[in-house]
Amino acid sequence: MIPYFGSFIGMIPPFIINLFYDPKRAVWVVIFLVLLQQFDACFLEPKLVGDKVGLSPFLIILGITVGGSLFGVWGMILASPIMAV
Repeated sequence: MIPYFGSFIGMIPPFIINLFYDPKRAVWVVIFLVLLQQFDACFLEPKLVGDKVGLSPFLIILGITVGGSLFGVWGMILASPIMAV
C-alpha cells in the first residue's frame, strides 16, 4: 500500500518547508505533487504493470477499482494477479 499512500505522506515535508519560505509556493508544491501522483497512479503505473502482466491498462484500472470496492485493501492488492489469471 506504500505506492498508494506513500506519495501523500511524502507531500508533508515539502509542504512544511515551503510553508515557512513562502505560503503561496507551498500551495503550488502540493498542487504539483498531487498532479504528479495522479499521473503516476492513472497512467504510468497501469501501463507498467499491464506490460509486465500482459494486460491492458484499462483492465488493470478496472480490476483495482472493482477489487477495491468489493474487497477493500486486499481486493486492490490482489486485483492485478486475479485479472491476469
